[in-house]
Amino acid sequence: MYSKKIVIRYAADIVDKPVVYSLVKDFDLAFNIMRARVSPRREGLVVLDLTGTKKNFDRAIGYLKDLGLNVESLSKSVTQNIDKCVHCGTCLSFCSTNALDIDTKTMKITFDPEKCNGCELCVKACPPRAMEINLL
Repeated sequence: MYSKKIVIRYAADIVDKPVVYSLVKDFDLAFNIMRARVSPRREGLVVLDLTGTKKNFDRAIGYLKDLGLNVESLSKSVTQNIDKCVHCGTCLSFCSTNALDIDTKTMKITFDPEKCNGCELCVKACPPRAMEINLL
């Protein structure tokens, strides 16, 4: 089984379509809604944890993009605010994917969003709140 967290940003003209229903019915994916903000005639946002076969997942992402939805991995929504970061290293012990690392030459914390799984543990652990989730 394949599992991945995604962020879907809706345009106002598609908010009323049963997009998540199609992911279940047409692509045999299970979902967990982690966060959602969808209002009639307005832009919306849904964060889903999708589970199914990789083939069905890839087909479903293609379907979403064909509808004109902006789809991205949740990991791209975790960011490091360099202006707030004091490079204390507290976040390092909470990151199980090694998305956070320390540059031993500069002793600065670096963040690789491609390695991030979006668990948000670093966000909660960061004393100056330099690790941020950008969902809304």
